[in-house]
Amino acid sequence: MLGKIRKEKTQPDSERLRRALSRSEVPDRVPFMELFADGEIMAAVLGKPLNYFYKELRSEREWEERTLSLMEFYETLGYDYVRVDTRDYETTVKQSQYEKEQLALGEMGSRAYMYRTADVSPDLNRGERAWANEHTGVIANWEDFKKFKWEDPEDIAEESIAGLEWACDHAPPGMGIVTAAGTVLEPVMWLMGIKNFYLSLYKQPDLVEAMF
Repeated sequence: MLGKIRKEKTQPDSERLRRALSRSEVPDRVPFMELFADGEIMAAVLGKPLNYFYKELRSEREWEERTLSLMEFYETLGYDYVRVDTRDYETTVKQSQYEKEQLALGEMGSRAYMYRTADVSPDLNRGERAWANEHTGVIANWEDFKKFKWEDPEDIAEESIAGLEWACDHAPPGMGIVTAAGTVLEPVMWLMGIKNFYLSLYKQPDLVEAMF
């Protein structure tokens, strides 16, 4: 598959994407842009094991190789940008540990997922599959809000740039960098539970406002 795609390989041009988004000029072709690409799709295109992008990272070298593979995927398919995480290996591991501590322990953590099970798929195995709790999530009320271990925004800003800098230094010529397709509503709904979130819009709107 990869060989056939590479025959049509084009040169990345982040300015083409910028001009199209700003509507300042008609580009020579319609640039591709989307929310994200599933890991299994990227792995299949690159000829890698289908769970390649979901395996737990074990070293900085693996993080670098995975980031370079992301760039290869986006460049090969004719994108003018690559969507990368701003976190480097060390911060990625720290974030993973933080999420495990927050969402897997105690009464609050037990409400994080409606269903959580081992992944038994032989080819698409991600280790574990989880479904968000649609009813009541980790933060149901003000008591939960105060117990929740919120990260310091300054720490996040300070720690979350090393990966971006590395990506900028290693991106192919002409390729732009997109750090995230930022979500605002989804994290709050997942933390509160979708049903609880909607009810709280009327019953405890001050909590909903604080969540944002």
